[in-house]
Amino acid sequence: MGTKSLTPEEIIREFVRFLDLLSQESIHVKIIIALARRGCLSLRGIAREVGMAPKNVRKYLEKLESLGIIACIKPSRRMFLYRLSDEYSWLQELIKRVEDQAKPIPRPTS
Repeated sequence: MGTKSLTPEEIIREFVRFLDLLSQESIHVKIIIALARRGCLSLRGIAREVGMAPKNVRKYLEKLESLGIIACIKPSRRMFLYRLSDEYSWLQELIKRVEDQAKPIPRPTS
């Protein structure tokens, strides 16, 4: 599945929506960042990433899914995997770029 290109206005609108979410619950943001870094994660994997019990993470996943930010994939009857939705896949690149910029620049040795 390809992703559609967003106009600058759409990017700003989506980023503001993301910042609004950030101000409401940091657990939501931790989940989004974990999915952006790892691609797909199970409920247990997400719980491990955010430091919570799986049963407590479920309500955050439901909220993110209802907003269309994440998608649930069901590869088998008993397994559920979560990932960023296609509409929000641009966050993966954004987070990668931010993290790349945060890496220290090696100093040349003389």
